[in-house]
Amino acid sequence: MQGLFWRALLNMADLTFKDVKGVPAPNGVRGVDDYMGGKVDAGMFSITSGKMRQAYASRGFKYVSLPDDPASVKKMQAIAPGSVVEKIGPSPAYAGVTGPTNIMAAPFIITANAKVSDDIVYKLVKAMAANKKMMVAAFKGMAGFNPKKMYVDIGVPYHPGAMKYYRETGQAK
Repeated sequence: MQGLFWRALLNMADLTFKDVKGVPAPNGVRGVDDYMGGKVDAGMFSITSGKMRQAYASRGFKYVSLPDDPASVKKMQAIAPGSVVEKIGPSPAYAGVTGPTNIMAAPFIITANAKVSDDIVYKLVKAMAANKKMMVAAFKGMAGFNPKKMYVDIGVPYHPGAMKYYRETGQAK
């Protein structure tokens, strides 16, 4: 996913991978390790993660605030459907955020085999919507989860069981 998100962010500035010098990493954690070790100048990782706290304590960093004008957002979404530019501010959850900052946000995606019954998927989605507090207690990264905005058109079909819930709650047509 990081390659996709990098392409989307570069596209906002009319850039491609040809315009930057990439340093391959097998995963996001390794990419942050490479940043902390001085091997790379920039990176991307989950803003609420413990790894970002380590990086901030180790070497410090500054978030690049993204443009949020409609044309720039459209360029980002052309590469990463469902992504949005979200304004955040200083918070104990965000190491390194010192003022209003526009970041890229993308939906968590849960996949299910098409053979999983509609009823099971419906119950799962409904249970998630009803239990935000429990999910946040298990993983603080779910604090931004909004049960009223679970459906996001990302250009791929949703499981019929999930769509049943989204239609019932007015999130999808």
